[in-house]
Amino acid sequence: MAEVAYAAITAPVGLDPAAPVLQLVREVMQADSAGFYTHEWDGTSVAVHIEPVEVWRIIPFARIPTWRAAALNPGIDHLISARRPDPFAVTDVVSVRAWWGSELHSMMKADWGRNFQFAIPVASVDRAAESQVWVLGRTMLEFGPRDREVAGAI
Repeated sequence: MAEVAYAAITAPVGLDPAAPVLQLVREVMQADSAGFYTHEWDGTSVAVHIEPVEVWRIIPFARIPTWRAAALNPGIDHLISARRPDPFAVTDVVSVRAWWGSELHSMMKADWGRNFQFAIPVASVDRAAESQVWVLGRTMLEFGPRDREVAGAI
């Protein structure tokens, strides 16, 4: 999407270009929240950017060992085990019932209610060591085929 590239290129001096890109991705995908994460396969998973900023206070972990993140979130487990660039919803990997019964969803439920998550993997320089991913969240509407098309364009 040209708009996403333009948002990064025209970010004000001193502002990380990922911030306006993340905001735009969130708007385009009609998500309630969005984050940019790095998962070192043999290290740590880190929330690099979160939008809107208020979400920082309610995410369960901003930094966590990747093995633990993968055990908590079937989306992260899929991301690091499949190592594919295709966008996916957590409910593409496990059923809605399994996701809502997961430990991570249980941790998030008080602040998020029902939470649907969608991942857009980003090609990293060293695919052998880490994954970078845009993660979008919605509380009311599951991600569908149209979201996959838009994510593919991004």
